[in-house]
Amino acid sequence: LGDANNFEPQIAPGSYVLQDGDAFLLCTDGCWEYVEEAEMERALSQSHSGEDWLRLLERQVVAGGRPGQDNYSAIAIWCQDPEGT
Repeated sequence: LGDANNFEPQIAPGSYVLQDGDAFLLCTDGCWEYVEEAEMERALSQSHSGEDWLRLLERQVVAGGRPGQDNYSAIAIWCQDPEGT
């Protein structure tokens, strides 16, 4: 995506058993360049929803990025048991 060398993504087939409380973050380099993995995990532990998590990460990107930084995107996937069990 956006690579001058015509990058070809590889998709590995597989399945995963999801559990209540699992969370996934899909983000661009504009996000992970300014937020270390440990900071992402810390923000996750302080969050009650995917939206909370993204807000905390955005604050870190804006604080650590260059002035006017606007080249970052992220999607949080927050897994919850709909039955609440």
